[in-house]
Amino acid sequence: MRSHTSDRSHNRQRFSNLLARVVIAGGLLAACGSTHALACPPAEAPKNVDGRVVPPRKVVQIALLLDTSNSMDGLINQAKSQLWSVVRRVGALQSDGQAPLVQIALYEYGNNAISAEVNYVRQVSGFTSDLDLVSEKLFALSTNGGSEFCGAVVQSAMRDLAWCDRADAMRMVVIAGNEPFSQGSIDYRLAVPEAARRGVKVNTIFCGPRAEGVQGGWQDGSVLGNGTFFTIEQDTNAAQPKTPHDDEIIRCGTALNSTYIGFGARPTRDAASRNQSRQDANAAAMAPSVAAERAAAKASSVYGNASWDLVDATANDNWEPLTKLSKDELPEGFAGLDLEAQKAKVNTARAERAKLRARIAELEQLRAQHLRDLAKAQNPEQATLGDALLQAIDTQAQEVGLTPAQ
Repeated sequence: MRSHTSDRSHNRQRFSNLLARVVIAGGLLAACGSTHALACPPAEAPKNVDGRVVPPRKVVQIALLLDTSNSMDGLINQAKSQLWSVVRRVGALQSDGQAPLVQIALYEYGNNAISAEVNYVRQVSGFTSDLDLVSEKLFALSTNGGSEFCGAVVQSAMRDLAWCDRADAMRMVVIAGNEPFSQGSIDYRLAVPEAARRGVKVNTIFCGPRAEGVQGGWQDGSVLGNGTFFTIEQDTNAAQPKTPHDDEIIRCGTALNSTYIGFGARPTRDAASRNQSRQDANAAAMAPSVAAERAAAKASSVYGNASWDLVDATANDNWEPLTKLSKDELPEGFAGLDLEAQKAKVNTARAERAKLRARIAELEQLRAQHLRDLAKAQNPEQATLGDALLQAIDTQAQEVGLTPAQ
């Protein structure tokens, strides 16, 4: 922010992470309802596909550090509007025909509601593949005064997050704000190189004129972090125009929810199902295009809920999770059925989900062409948070052998 309010020190917020039932499904490990999921699953064994050896899926970790001081409402709105388009882009990356396991962590900094004792830095969510959880936490952010200490939040992200140590992992920090990068007692010239030494690229996004960002140290931060320096106009409306295809995409996205078969402890699975619908509503409240982007993301391979959904948990005919459920953990309508009847119910939902995903994919191609046609007739708009994120992702994905799906 441009002017600072007086310091109001509060007790540091304490979070207890509820580690729900962990399910292993197709190599995916995730913790439902937890703000800190398992960050680096063991590498899967290489697979023999059509006579060739396919290595394990790659891991993509993105730590998003957002300034939530008073002047940053536009930045937060851009993050809300563009979360799902970014998720879809990452999910479309492939290596050896496989999509990566995508994990996102979220930090806020520069907010007076956070204690000065921790440099106004808060981990909102640790690395997780629960994208509905990321959306929930993002939509709960609010701005409030503050002092923005970039070195402190980068250091916290490096020391507190469970970074994957696999050599083929794509690891990146993306920090956005509008005050000098050098503020605070923790020198970014020490914190950022710590990330670089561990193979984590630090990308900096300054909300304002490029010359001001350079003078404020944001470009230097990206150089030290082997990342990229961007400038954006945070108050630009990031939502795309509505297209003739959005309404049907959204309808199909909503219908996807009915194909999820919740299992496990009832409070946990019910909460996950409600949150899925709640994040649909959050996206729709931003704009029709945001709701359409979320629906398309839900139809992609990156959106997985193996920790509470039986369709995802039994992917690739791995029926072990189903066989290990107690009577109380079984989905509604499954008690009293033999295993073959239970499998049939899951496969029916799986087939309906595949049908809806295929239809969304068809519509999304038409939507993308419509947006390209509109872009040709319009003047380029100011760069946004999502634009910077997508550019950083595309560049750094290539370095670890991830390329867009053909």
